[in-house]
Amino acid sequence: MKKENPIRDAIDESLCGVRFNQQDMRRVLRAVRRQEEPSPSQHRRRRFRLDYVFACALVLLIVVPMAALTLSTRGTHVSTISAAPGVQTVSPASQSGQSADGLSPAPVSIHAEEAVRIARACYEAQCDTSIFTFDEFTVDTVYVHGEGSSSDGAYTVTLKSIYGNGCTFTVVVDATDGTVLHFSDPRLATTPLSLDGDSDEISAWYEKNGPYLFTWPQEDQAEFSRRYEGAMLRTAREGELSEEEAKALAAQAASDALQSLGISGEPACYAMLYDGRCSADGRPRYVVYCFASPVTDPSGEPFVLVTLRAEDRAVESVREGDSLSEEIAPLAPNASPLSSPLPKD
Repeated sequence: MKKENPIRDAIDESLCGVRFNQQDMRRVLRAVRRQEEPSPSQHRRRRFRLDYVFACALVLLIVVPMAALTLSTRGTHVSTISAAPGVQTVSPASQSGQSADGLSPAPVSIHAEEAVRIARACYEAQCDTSIFTFDEFTVDTVYVHGEGSSSDGAYTVTLKSIYGNGCTFTVVVDATDGTVLHFSDPRLATTPLSLDGDSDEISAWYEKNGPYLFTWPQEDQAEFSRRYEGAMLRTAREGELSEEEAKALAAQAASDALQSLGISGEPACYAMLYDGRCSADGRPRYVVYCFASPVTDPSGEPFVLVTLRAEDRAVESVREGDSLSEEIAPLAPNASPLSSPLPKD
């Protein structure tokens, strides 16, 4: 006899009340189909991924050929680079003097600013910068096509003194490689050729110091002469006679001449120090005017003129003068020359 299974009997008894009709069967089948088929969201995700891959492939098809074309043509590109002052910059193609195709020259044009820097270097190399620096000029730059040694033309850079004294300097710069093609006489850059005596600036000098340059303080004499005479006068340098020493030495040397003119007591002395460029031997000299008393209008007063060397204190000449106009013109506006030349024995 088969042994009874109480657990199985309990399950059968619990299931005997369950009813599984046709509708229940359809529900079960629909649920099974849903598990086997992908959901709409899964379709959307898969479709999006396919589109993304297709777009990336299309971009690669466009970008890769363009990159290859750029790399193949990079050797024909000529660039212009701003260079530091005094440095000439060229493109890789122009370093050999030919373009990338090797058929024709490949010039690299410079800008006006670079032409000015080249002109400045030329001025500082050729001209006396102890008289005027580059910053004491106005700068005018003109480009002329076809001028110079290249088809790119040339720049003409013109410097004009800010003091209105006629000093100029002109530099012609090749617009292709910055070569200096021509420059004017350097002496004209520091030798005043004209003077506007009616200018407010010059009038201010006379109002400050008076109409006679030899009565001015030595510093003002030197600065005025630098601007308007080309630095004929200057201040004393180390190892030279100072202004006060020159006056004392001149008064001592002129004592006998002063007495012969009836001048007694301590004279009033006025000194001017001429630079060595004013004499044939290149030595700086003092010219000292000795009067009986301080002067305001010395044109009619007798005086003694003493010339002595600034380097070794040697007295070269002592001369009596009856008329100041024979030695030096008053420095009123429009007067020329501005100061007297070195007296001749």
